Amino acid sequence: MKRVNSSAPYKIDLTDNFRSSVSQLKKAHYKKDTASGAAFEAVLDGYFLKFEKAPHAVPSSRAEPWPAKCHDERFKFYKSDFHMPGLSGASGQGRIMWLVCDGTTTVHVVWVYTHAQYGGRPSDKGLRVELNSAMEGAIKALRERAESQSNAAERPKG
Repeated sequence: MKRVNSSAPYKIDLTDNFRSSVSQLKKAHYKKDTASGAAFEAVLDGYFLKFEKAPHAVPSSRAEPWPAKCHDERFKFYKSDFHMPGLSGASGQGRIMWLVCDGTTTVHVVWVYTHAQYGGRPSDKGLRVELNSAMEGAIKALRERAESQSNAAERPKG
């Protein structure tokens, strides 16, 4: 996975869970097939470029239902399907999930998996943990930004 562009409209946050899920997929499917493994990384890099520019308008993506007791209106949750290079059947059906916070212009990439791993999607409990973790940092940043703007507005000029 390549370094993302720091001057793009949106910043990319690759969560620990996302990094772990990439490692698991590479170990399970691409240990011996390095060409397909490189193609898998290229697919992910393509998503990162789309996330940096317009994370709400990624082709073949859709808004994903929130797990119970997790929804926050400051965020949008998405999922997209893609073909896993070199794989077929349920293993060849890749999925990537991300969370967008327009207030911090950040895309939190939370999970990548195959249909063989999860027939529908990861458990609501697992998703809730990952989404809450990603949102926690963004909410703190939003709060700090609001406080900073409030303090700047209250300072006397001159």
